Amino acid sequence: MISNFDIRTKQFLSITSEMIETHHQFYLTGSRFFGGAADSSDWDFFVENSAEIDYWLRTHEFIPETETDYDDSNLLIASQAAAVWIHPARIHVQIVIDAKKKNIVQNAIAVGFSSTFSKMPKSNQRQIWNLAYYIYEAAGRK
Repeated sequence: MISNFDIRTKQFLSITSEMIETHHQFYLTGSRFFGGAADSSDWDFFVENSAEIDYWLRTHEFIPETETDYDDSNLLIASQAAAVWIHPARIHVQIVIDAKKKNIVQNAIAVGFSSTFSKMPKSNQRQIWNLAYYIYEAAGRK
């Protein structure tokens, strides 16, 4: 037993363990995926929208975020009241339309920009995301 964990660390380990065990596929994203995270950075994930995901998040202590600075018009569910959910252990989950597509695009960005992506201003990151989505769709990968 490890006894010197704070409550947030215990919450983090508990909820990420449950995220691994569920049939929902969660993907790491954000600064921890792109290599620019600080020790104090939150953990960002995305998951594909489904009839069950809202229920799963609610029953695992996530709360819907009503105001968000995420600007992902390509994938976030615009008609859904909560496109981003937050857990007390500093975990954010984005609900997306096509998780496999977003994962392919973010992996391409990570290869193309390696560790520099997370150091760019958010506006430049958004332009790169939009361009990567455009290239993906232009290549007929829809």
